[in-house]
Amino acid sequence: GDRAAVGRWGEALVYNYLLATLPASHTVTWLNQHEETRAPYDLIEVTSSSLTHSWRPGAAEPGQIVHADGRVLGEHNGVIHYTIGQRRGLGIGGLSEPLYVVKLDVENKQVVVGPKELLSTRTVPVREINWLGDEPLTSQKEWHVSVKIRSTRPPREAIIRPLTDTTAEVELLTAEEGVSPGQACVFYETTGSRILGGGWIWKG
Repeated sequence: GDRAAVGRWGEALVYNYLLATLPASHTVTWLNQHEETRAPYDLIEVTSSSLTHSWRPGAAEPGQIVHADGRVLGEHNGVIHYTIGQRRGLGIGGLSEPLYVVKLDVENKQVVVGPKELLSTRTVPVREINWLGDEPLTSQKEWHVSVKIRSTRPPREAIIRPLTDTTAEVELLTAEEGVSPGQACVFYETTGSRILGGGWIWKG
């Protein structure tokens, strides 16, 4: 309805602002074209491979697919073709356990895979925050909000603990799967659809 449309418009404004303020060296995670489901537009991962080529040249170079325990399981044609949480299309069949992409290591040209439990995240470092609240971000030690990390999932309750005017630690009250550096994190009021701002997830 109209409220949903306004919410998507507000998210897009926050997301576009975050993109406009990205430093040249920033890494942005994007969704593969062969993902089974995708929102009409994705607020969280940039879908343009040209952006990834521009910011991280090694993302399109071949490398190894490795298990989180260090085993080499296969080879890939570039981490650009994978996304955190991906299970299908890894090209490493014949294994007894289902494996998921848990990390994309561009510097070492590695796609790291592991069991599903490795995808769960509770603590998320966020930087380059654009805060839209009525009071300064650092005016409180904690902000109880809802956050959206993936556009295909609803906002989840969380606690923002500001570190500076533009950085914070976000604690997810329910662990989220598929969280990785380069994704955007959008903040909402818990009691409504008002957007309080957003920032970029990083390694911390």
